[in-house]
Amino acid sequence: SVSTLPPAEARVAIALAKGASVAEIAFEHTVSAHTVRSQVKAVLAKTGTERQAELVGLLATLPLTALGLRR
Repeated sequence: SVSTLPPAEARVAIALAKGASVAEIAFEHTVSAHTVRSQVKAVLAKTGTERQAELVGLLATLPLTALGLRR
């Protein structure tokens, strides 16, 4: 479930949903691309998705409050 992701994984998921690349996310959060890829894999596993595009599609169906965002 997206709502139970740890904060770092939730930030990665939200950044992907906004169209950021792994490299951009790594730069923004001052971590390695390897770390972000590991977090992406964890998010995919926890959400039952297999590809980033599938994850982004799932996130697009959720209310912004489920992602910790507001309009």
